[in-house]
Amino acid sequence: MKVRTLIGIALVASFMTASGAQARTTVWKSIAMACVPTSTTITGQKYVTTGGRVKHKPGRLGLISFVCPIEADGLTTTKRYELRAYIGRVLNHPLRPSNYVRAQLRGVRNRTGDVFTILDANYGFNLLTTSDRVGQMWSEREYIGWSNEITYYVQLTVTRDQLRRAGGIEQIPSILSVELIED
Repeated sequence: MKVRTLIGIALVASFMTASGAQARTTVWKSIAMACVPTSTTITGQKYVTTGGRVKHKPGRLGLISFVCPIEADGLTTTKRYELRAYIGRVLNHPLRPSNYVRAQLRGVRNRTGDVFTILDANYGFNLLTTSDRVGQMWSEREYIGWSNEITYYVQLTVTRDQLRRAGGIEQIPSILSVELIED
């Protein structure tokens, strides 16, 4: 029985290699609280960082935003990339998490200062477990034309438009971490 199982695993592995399936690698990762709050976020005094995550202070509403630099050295134009964010979702929220939490890979053209979005982690969402409030959001996988003429960063944004409660507990959306994955 064990021999059949091992042979089956070996056949699946060889098929995956022959069919071009490749391992995915995390090439950059950061906890959210290691990112820098924008000046508007600082002056608004609406946020708190705790346990690696960024979120609104209890009772506060509005938008908070944080940025994390990414060093593009060693990243290649021949592979696809995906941005993935781990978020603390709000229970009983009528909207998808991408309506109140956002993670984007952005670029700034060094010569002109133009800012543009490269990857937007609003493509999908799933819970890590059915009983967990932590979930993943991700972008579509894209080829990226990495360039020394562009400065790259990840922007994390949380919007809170009203106070929500579940079981008498205030529900506060948060971002735990973000990562860039290479195919």
